[in-house]
Amino acid sequence: MDGHLGFDALIKFDPFKFSLQVAAHLIFSTPVGDRGVGLKGSLEGPSPWHLKGKVTLHVGPLSPSVPVDLTVGEDKSGSKLPPAKLMPKVESALADERNWSAQMPEEGDSLVSLREIPDEEKRLLAHPLGTVQVRQQVMPFGVEIEKFGSNEPADFTRFDVTKVRVEDASDDGGSDESSDDEPPALREKFGPAQFFEMSEDEKLSRPSFEKYEAGCEVTDNPVHPPKDRMEALSTTQTLAFECSYVDRTRDVYRGSQGDGNVAAGTAAKLAEVSAVAKSDARNTGRKKFANENAGKEVTVDDTSYVVADRKTMERADVAGVPSEGTTYVEAEQAMRKHVESNPDAEGTLVVVASHEVDAAGQEASP
Repeated sequence: MDGHLGFDALIKFDPFKFSLQVAAHLIFSTPVGDRGVGLKGSLEGPSPWHLKGKVTLHVGPLSPSVPVDLTVGEDKSGSKLPPAKLMPKVESALADERNWSAQMPEEGDSLVSLREIPDEEKRLLAHPLGTVQVRQQVMPFGVEIEKFGSNEPADFTRFDVTKVRVEDASDDGGSDESSDDEPPALREKFGPAQFFEMSEDEKLSRPSFEKYEAGCEVTDNPVHPPKDRMEALSTTQTLAFECSYVDRTRDVYRGSQGDGNVAAGTAAKLAEVSAVAKSDARNTGRKKFANENAGKEVTVDDTSYVVADRKTMERADVAGVPSEGTTYVEAEQAMRKHVESNPDAEGTLVVVASHEVDAAGQEASP
């Protein structure tokens, strides 16, 4: 007896579809010759089910084949899913408390330590000098999307965070505060094929994931209480010390020499060796392995893209593309807007990786 089974499968989940290539045979040896059957073909489905191939019968020296081409079910490949409303999905993601986090101050050092605040409601508590961040992974912000998975957008194709407002929850009748400055953007990785129309070649040649705007950071600089409330909430303290001495020969165990103030520089130095500086909060986790004398950290960034002249490969000045580069889609959309405003530039620009432009500039320089 001799048998063989081999197959290759390609599965797509949204919408669900699969393609299966199969090759199999089973042969028995008998006194009057070999007997068996073989199958080779493909099966695709489920809308519709399509079986195509051939069945081969092995009867001694003869191996006749019968072609098979069978389709079962209704063809729904041309049907489209209904358009999707995207704004409710974005609002739900931004309202999800799991997407919000409080960050410590960048410097991380202060002259005080913070006690744990009991909070049965598990609200997000932020450091007074720190920041609050919100990130979501439902929709890329700051770009024009063309689809949402397999659906077309039903309401909006672009989402941006342009303003942050802090609601006043105090009992003194204060008003809400907002900032006219656009908050710093935060980025997360998204799959471009889920939001932009791409050919099969583009899916293979372009990055599978890129970092797009996904949220923002709220700092205490643009958003703060009114001046009258700020004065009521803040206090000013002067660091002072009392100087005394011990003289056992004269039997003086507390001789006062007056009071004095602590200079800011002295206070900063004392903070480095204080109880707070040596506490577990400052010497555990990543802080435990920090080297204050080390140089700059080595980081690996994602590939960034810029718009360049197609012939000279020199960087082109296009609005919306920073000097350090951006994602492929953001550079491409900025190039399209530039061409719409400057028709003479059509066909002269191309989106390339930043390092390709830098390499071309180095080769051209003497």
